[in-house]
Amino acid sequence: MQKCLQITISGDIYDKGFRSSAMYIAYIHNLKGYVMYIRPHDVYIEAEGEERDLNSFVLWCKSDSVSSALLQVSISESELKGFSSFIMVVLMEK
Repeated sequence: MQKCLQITISGDIYDKGFRSSAMYIAYIHNLKGYVMYIRPHDVYIEAEGEERDLNSFVLWCKSDSVSSALLQVSISESELKGFSSFIMVVLMEK
């Protein structure tokens, strides 16, 4: 069954390649959506796909390889958006 998750990860992960790694993990699990920084130490992810693949992705988000710098992982379910790929959103600062 397809689901969409909204994931916010807070912690010291800025400049550690987290977004690139998230894109790779999403790709191998055939997830669609996006990842972006929302504050200097927070990452926001919307990911949709099969429940088992999302569960694997969430486990990765909470894993020891990432979590040494994590403070909190917040997850909520959302309606499906119909994303066609998984991308990294880069916001330009003024």
